[in-house]
This record gives sequence, structure tokens and C-alpha cells, in this order.
Amino acid sequence: MEKAFGFVADEEEEIADDAPPVVKLTREVKKSLVSVSHFGRDGAVTGTGSGFVLSEDGLIATCLHVIGEARKISVEDASGQFHEVKAIHAWNKALDLAVLRLDAKGLKPLDLGDSDMLEQGQEVFAFGNPLGFQFSVVPGLVSAVRKVEPYDVEMVQLAMPIEPGNSGGPLVDGEGRVHGLVNMKSSVTDNLGFAMPVNALKSILEKPNTIPIEGWVTIGAIDNREWTTLFGGEWRQRAGRIIVDSAAGNGFGGRALCLSQAEPPEEPYEVAVSVKLGDESGAAGLAFASDGNTHHYGFYPSGGRIRLSRFEGPSVFQWKVLEELDVPAYRRGGWNTLRVRIEEKKIVGFVNEQKVVEIDDDVLRGGKVGLAKFRDTAAEFRRFDVGPDLALRTLSRKESLALDVALDRAIAGDDDRPVSPTLTRDPEAVSRRLTEKITELENQLAGAQRLEMRIHREAVKSRFEREFKKDDAELDLARVALLIARYDNPEVEVETYLGEIDRLAARASEWIGEELKGKKKKNRGDLTRLKLLGDWIFDRCGFHGSTMEYSNRSNSYLNEVIDDREGIPITLSILYMEVAKKMGVDGLVGYGLPGHFVVRFEDGQGNARVSQFVDVYEGGKFITEDEADEIVATFGDPRTTARDYGPISKREITLRLLRNLKIWAIDDDHYEAAIGYADLTLLLTPDDAQERLSRALLHLQTGARERAKSDLEWLFHEEPEGINLTRLRELYDRMERE
Repeated sequence: MEKAFGFVADEEEEIADDAPPVVKLTREVKKSLVSVSHFGRDGAVTGTGSGFVLSEDGLIATCLHVIGEARKISVEDASGQFHEVKAIHAWNKALDLAVLRLDAKGLKPLDLGDSDMLEQGQEVFAFGNPLGFQFSVVPGLVSAVRKVEPYDVEMVQLAMPIEPGNSGGPLVDGEGRVHGLVNMKSSVTDNLGFAMPVNALKSILEKPNTIPIEGWVTIGAIDNREWTTLFGGEWRQRAGRIIVDSAAGNGFGGRALCLSQAEPPEEPYEVAVSVKLGDESGAAGLAFASDGNTHHYGFYPSGGRIRLSRFEGPSVFQWKVLEELDVPAYRRGGWNTLRVRIEEKKIVGFVNEQKVVEIDDDVLRGGKVGLAKFRDTAAEFRRFDVGPDLALRTLSRKESLALDVALDRAIAGDDDRPVSPTLTRDPEAVSRRLTEKITELENQLAGAQRLEMRIHREAVKSRFEREFKKDDAELDLARVALLIARYDNPEVEVETYLGEIDRLAARASEWIGEELKGKKKKNRGDLTRLKLLGDWIFDRCGFHGSTMEYSNRSNSYLNEVIDDREGIPITLSILYMEVAKKMGVDGLVGYGLPGHFVVRFEDGQGNARVSQFVDVYEGGKFITEDEADEIVATFGDPRTTARDYGPISKREITLRLLRNLKIWAIDDDHYEAAIGYADLTLLLTPDDAQERLSRALLHLQTGARERAKSDLEWLFHEEPEGINLTRLRELYDRMERE
């Protein structure tokens, strides 16, 4: 959960003896402040406020409107730790006050003062986290004590600004004693607020009306007469569904259970539910034969595959995956109906009414049935049911024909005819069949889109390969970089962006020409023009090095660098070199220094040579060889220098660009994209064994086992050095057996 305070307590800095008293006061009060949040019907945070510690064993004071009646509550202390609310210890709606009981020890309470002793003009300090920002303190004065609608008690009127998020925070005097709870801001002026006097808080503490949190949180609360939850997890009910949030459970692998209180029938029986995962990399589904603790079966989607597992304890060593398989009937990202039949000696599993597994296993029997989730998975469940036979009714031949006719008309846009009465007799069965039809159509569309993309990429690869049949000197680096961008995005028009580079060069030449008018010939050389080119591109056109989103793949697409005027060293250098070349400045080469790409200008003039490093990422800055060596020392081998790396070819620049894209795609779990960059890399370096191995492992990540095996077979044939072929053969043999 995101921290409302915006800070975590550090080791305390020493405060000077002569520090102002308010600094010392602030340091002490800060230790006792908390942030309080309540959640809405959809599970999202709908309000935040402040509170403070009343007792070291977990009593917290705040305003009632901060916690919201019947809402789930979260409390975060000043160290950033979240605490479970066990009960509403005391509360009063008329006073807008609440005292929470936390499951906590060792908190630092504030002393309570006597609000009847407050005097007009007395200096006070309000603490809180206004507007959700970090801890703040606001000084002010007691301007009056008066009745304010709708409250029956006299409120403390404050001459200070009060903002949302301050509510519930303590109002203290210069000695750190609490005299009130910040409650509301004036509607008349921003610099006027009100606080509930602390003596009103004392009155409800004298006669607490405690309600356990289970009784307080009624909105979305799990009905404990029907369900019991194990191993944590944030379970709630809404609109006939059970929803579990992404917070991991306390069991092994983030396991959490929500078990039905009803007794299942004698075997054979069936249990079913429809489930939709918030993230297909997660896992959630059915639990059955549960002993109410760590022993149970699970039947659930996990990472897009279907698993049947047996859990016989709290650890990984007592967890056995009985079956794990790809199921074509499973609908990624949508609702899926799971059904399990438990017989005396057998377990049969169905996904969307298609039998996918049948296994002889009778280790666990009896027990409870219900729902399970694993890891940080958010999921929704509906239509949970238990019974002797839960197979869903299918449409009759007459109903199927009527549905096919209606669907054909709908696809053709003929929606004017009335719906056949045949289709309204069992709308749920019709809806299930329509869902199947929609899935079939979506699969056809997805297949067509994949084919379209494959054809597009093969065409780009052919153009890419043709470019590299040229000598390196003749290679059009800008075209190559744009082809890489087009490989991922068919809408990239290579010629359009090449024309934009031409226009950049023409405008740069015109501007530089104006700047050089009247200067002596010796001051109009290529180095001067390059310096001015840096001024033109970065100062006047606004190109700049990316800092906030350095690893965003947009920075590696030359078209997006041109559009957004933001890039990383290699793409900005490509643009700089190409514009310079079109201006007639030759002699620029790329230097692939460790962790940082730079450009070097080399120009032969008789027996003399002029050379200069340019850090394009830093706005075309001219850097010395010593500064280039410092880059090497920072990111590479400090025993080497920039000159040891030498200029690299356009082919090598391209490989470096592809390597960046591949690394960042893997970091983002975009394995299909990473495979595409590996394909282009192997076009240029077909004998690169490490790249071949990398692509094989990426294919395994995406489930493309035959393609992975093909790359492994190449490695077995070539027997390259530095690769553990024995381990790879073990992997290959295991794939052959599965």
C-alpha cells in the first residue's frame, strides 16, 4: 500500500540544544501521528485523514468522518508500518469522534490537556498530513470558542489554514499536550478552522461502546455465517461476487483461503465457481477437501495454465502439482467456469464445461470446499456452488439453430427483427453459448492480427537484411534505426522520418551559416560547425537526454526520439551524426563506451589530426579525453581508457541498440518483444551462441517449446565454448518427455 505520510522514520538526527522550541515539539509529536484511510465500495481508498496515539498498546484517536461508517480502515504509523484495526473502541456520531483499537504495542502516546483551560489568543499547533502530503505542522491561535452547526458542544475556533487530510490530527499547545482534534475548515475563509475539544474525547473514553471490526465493516464484509477465511488476504463481497485483493496471503506462496461453512455432500459431489483474474500471471480458483488449515486440493488457473495441486502442509515440500496443462478452452482475461467432481478414488476437472483432467488420487477426502488465491493475485468469483451434479445445461438443436441465425443477423447489422422466443427460455444457457461464440470470433481476430504482424515483421526483416549487405561505410544508419522502430510499429513511415532528418539538417545549415557570417575561415571549420550543431539541436530545437524514463523503449525508437525530442545517448548520437553528415561534416564515429555512448570527430589535415569527443546525451557537450576516460572508469574497467574501446561500426551500433531494447523488454516481462530483437540480432550475428541460447530461453518463457528446441539443437550441433551443453541436454530431454 502506498504510504500516506510520504516518509519513513530515519535514525533520529540530533537536535541542537539551542534549537527553537517548536522544532523540538514537532520532533516529539511526529512520533505519535498516524495516517488513517477508509475504503469505498469498490475497494479503493475514498478518504484519508490523521490521528494520534492515545496509548502505547494501540488506542488511536481520530474523527469519525475520517474512518467512515461501515468502512474498511487502514492505519499507518509515522515509521511507515501498517497496523490491523481490531475494533472501534469508542465512537460518537454527534461529536464526530472515534477511537480505534490497533493490534500494536510500543506506540508513543501524546498527553491529553484540558480544553476548558484554553484561552483566546493562545498559540497552538495543528499536526497532520494535509491533502495526502507528508507530515506537516501549522501554527495558529485560538481565536474563539463557540457553537458551530451541526455540533452541540462548543468548538475551538482556530486562526490557521485547515485542509482535507488534517482532520483527526492533534491540536497541541507549546508543551505538547493535546487540546483538540482538528475537525473542519471554515467555509468563509481559508485561514479559519475548527477543532473538537479534547474534553469531548475524554467523555467517550470514559464509557467506550466497543464494536469489533468484523461488526463495524459491513460494506463488502464477508458473511462469517457463510464463509471463513484463512491465511489473511483481503476478501470481500459485492453484488453477489466474492472479491480478493492483490495483497498476498500469509500462507506459503502467498496462499489465502475463503472456505464455505456449509458441509459438502458425501462423495461423489461437485464444486464449481466462475473466476476472473486481475492478472493472468496470478493464480486463483477452487479449494476442496480442506481440513480448515494447510491440507487441501486446489484447481485453478496459474500463469495462464490450469493446475490441479495437493497441499499437505505449510511449505513447498508438502505441495505437489498433480497436473499442469495448457487448456484451449481457458479464456485469458475473462470469466472462466471451473468445476471439479470428487469421487471416492478419483478427481475430474472441467474448464468451461470441457473435461481437462481426470486423475486417480484419494489422499485427501471430506473437509471444506471454497476458494483459494496465491501470490499477489486479485480475482473475482461468482456463482460458487456445491452439489451432486453441477454440469450446466447445453442448448437444444432448435435453440442452437435460432442462436446461429440471430448471431449472423447481428454480425450483418440486421438488428431490427425481434429476438426469437426460443432464445429467452433459458437466457443463461444462451449467454454461455454466446460467450463461447464471442471467444471463437475473438480468437479468429487475434489469429488474423498475429498473422498480419508476422507478415509485417518478415517484410521488415527482409529490408533490414538487405541494408546490411552493403559495406559499413555505405550503410544508412538512420534508415536501419527507423526499420527497428517499424519492426515494432507498422505505422512508422521510414521515408517520412528520413525526410524529417533532411529538414533538420537543412534548417541547421541555414542557422549555422548565419552564425558564421563574417567570421574568419579558421573559425568556420568542422569543429566550430559541430559545436553550433549542438546548440541548434539541443538549445534551439529542444532535444534532450531522457532522465525520468531512461529505460522506456520510446527512447530507442528513432521516430519517437524525433517526435518527442527526447532520447538516450545512442539514439541522440545517431541523430546527431546523421544530421552532421547531411550538413557535409564527415569524420564522426560512434564510441560504445561502457554504460555510455559518445561520438568522436576525427579529421585528417595533412600530417596533423584534429579529434574531439562529443557527449551528445549532455547536449552535444565537447569533452576531453580525460573526461571520456572517467566514463570508462565509472562504468567499465578502470585499467582501460576510452581509446582502448575505439570506434565501432554501424553494425555494432545497431547491435547495441537492439541489445538495449531486448534488456528493457525482458525487464518489463515483454518476452515476445525480446524474441523479436533477438531475431534481428541473429540476422546480423548468426553464429552468436549466447544470443541463440538467450532466444531459446525466451521461447520457453512464452511456451514456444518447438522453437526453443530448434535453437537448442543448433547449439548441440555447433558445440560452442562457454555453454554448459550437459545441462541444456537435460532440459531438452525433459521437454521431449513432457
